[in-house]
Amino acid sequence: MAKWQTRNSKYKDIDVVRQFHRHTMHLKANFSENRISEISYDDYKRTAGNVKMGLETADDVSFDNNLLEVIQRRRTSWNFEKNMDRKQLAFLLEKSLGVTTVKDYQGRQVYLRAYPSAGALYSVIPMVYINKVEADLNGLLFEYVPESNELYVVREASLEVLDDLTSTTKFTEKKFSNASIVMFFLFNFKPIFKKYSALSYRLGLLEAGHMSSSCQMIATAMGYSAVPVGGFYDVNVNRFLKAGKNEFCLYILPVG
Repeated sequence: MAKWQTRNSKYKDIDVVRQFHRHTMHLKANFSENRISEISYDDYKRTAGNVKMGLETADDVSFDNNLLEVIQRRRTSWNFEKNMDRKQLAFLLEKSLGVTTVKDYQGRQVYLRAYPSAGALYSVIPMVYINKVEADLNGLLFEYVPESNELYVVREASLEVLDDLTSTTKFTEKKFSNASIVMFFLFNFKPIFKKYSALSYRLGLLEAGHMSSSCQMIATAMGYSAVPVGGFYDVNVNRFLKAGKNEFCLYILPVG
């Protein structure tokens, strides 16, 4: 097994963190002087031409609807012991990340989801690698589109590729192989930047956290284990997700 290696760099300089925090502060001057740029919602479109697969609404899936008990039971665990089928996958995605209501705002329809997002822009894209669900889905990375409740094929990939993406799965016995799915939260920086400027980075992190928390609660209610993973190799993960130059993965969540 490969050994950990450390080196001196600005990565371990706390002053760099302080400086970054100052540069992303939300100040009156940021908006009064620079104004808010008009956002083109076409900037978010990235699935045209890909193979798509619809997910049927699955309201007959068994789950624990006692919120306090679900919160009490939530734990970070690599013990992925429960199988997942297509119906359970659809339930997890729809109930944790899906559209809950549609509102009219300034002449356009806004599809509000099950978690908060700055300006209701939903700039973090849910990506799902399916490992052990059903044969026609396994081994594929998808983008999940809540507005249409569809999965769009992004690429094929092996578990060996996935295990090289994080320090935990690369250097320890904890692997993605027993998880039913591995979720990635990919931040599309450009559209939201037009409105929030440097603050956008903080807002993207917060949104990814809300999404992961929502997924963990629903997964726990369904009897699954989930592991929020932040220690991953950014360059490798972004390449795996086929991310654009303004897209960055912020969080990974295996579930099973």
